[in-house]
Amino acid sequence: MSNPLTRAAAAALLVLTLVLSLNSSASAQSAGEIGGNVPQNGGFAIVVWGGGTPAALVQAATAKGCSPASIWITAQGQFVPYVVGAPDFVNDGFVGRFTGGNMPSGTPVIIVCQGG
Repeated sequence: MSNPLTRAAAAALLVLTLVLSLNSSASAQSAGEIGGNVPQNGGFAIVVWGGGTPAALVQAATAKGCSPASIWITAQGQFVPYVVGAPDFVNDGFVGRFTGGNMPSGTPVIIVCQGG
C-alpha cells in the first residue's frame, strides 16, 4: 500500500466510516460506554468511546466479550496505537494525546480483539 493514491483512498474510506458511525451513535454514549459492537471471536471494529481512560475502554470492551489486544486512533493522518498490557513507555504516544490521559466522549477508535 505504498501508492499515495491508494493511501489517500484508504484514509478517505476510514474517515467516511468514522463519520457514519459517529452520526449514528456518538450522542448516545455515556462516559465509560462503548457505542457499537465489538467482535467476540477476534477481529476488529470501529466503535465510539463514551470517554475515559484507555484502561477503562479495555475494561468496557472486556465486559462486552472482547479480549482487547490494541486500540487505535488517528491523529494528523497517522494511526496511533495503544497496546494492551504493554509497559507505559510503549503507550505514552497514545495517552499523551489526551489531557490527563482521558479520551473525550465521542472519540472514534478501532479496537482489535484477540480470537478465542
